Amino acid sequence: MSKQTVRGPQGNLVVESIGAGYKTPVIFIHSDMGTRDQWQSAMNFIGNKHLAIAFDRRGHGESDVPRNGDYAIDHGTEDVLAVADALRIDRFVLVGHSGGGAIAYVCAAQHPERVAGLLLVDPEPDPAALRPGVLQGQLAAMKSDYEKTIMNYYDSLAGPQNQVKEKVLASARVTPKETGIGTLEAFIAFKPRSYAGRYHGPSLAIIQSQFDTPDSLHQIAGFEYRWIDGVGHWLHLGAPEQFNDMLDRFLDQVESRPHASPVARTGTARSVTHNR
Repeated sequence: MSKQTVRGPQGNLVVESIGAGYKTPVIFIHSDMGTRDQWQSAMNFIGNKHLAIAFDRRGHGESDVPRNGDYAIDHGTEDVLAVADALRIDRFVLVGHSGGGAIAYVCAAQHPERVAGLLLVDPEPDPAALRPGVLQGQLAAMKSDYEKTIMNYYDSLAGPQNQVKEKVLASARVTPKETGIGTLEAFIAFKPRSYAGRYHGPSLAIIQSQFDTPDSLHQIAGFEYRWIDGVGHWLHLGAPEQFNDMLDRFLDQVESRPHASPVARTGTARSVTHNR
């Protein structure tokens, strides 16, 4: 893995990459309260064919808390482009999990000319469809007792595998309170239906079957989808072989489309610091 620091619009972003890069690069976006290392298995799996890139979202992991305190989903897409531009990547595949899936979905809608493929992993639903008051109650609980609230919530999502649960809870525990609250506020304000129909490239959602509802992001967008059940919300951690096989098949589909080859940008890259 090659580790870098990229200058984002609201602070430094820590990025890791691996791979030869002779096929379309793939940018992975982790969940709320997650970190880039949750993609390590998938990155290693595709690294013999693709440049695989993962970064800590603003306020997560080793990346800076945003200077303006802004965690809005449509502004999170600016960080994706900052990473791609710094690495001089013009077109890329986006793979986003949960809240990172929402960012990937919006980024593809805002910049379809740059997104060669879009894979959503158990993405967030339309918040407007949730039971009235549930998100506001969760927000109030986080403000009152942050650590207890997030530990209970992420423990309930992590699934039955202890190794996965430990990894998920360790990331959530060290995420700053302002980031946890900011990302939940961003989700409450998220209006996914306003972005529907704006991206027409290759797309796929990998979900838990229980979340196949009319208000799920893949249904709103009209994306093809596949199920992985019995492993909790972090499908790529709980069932890595099954997930990686689905990912590989999707990337082959992307490569079969015209204009799938990566194109280097000719402009000036953002500032990048390399640490190996």
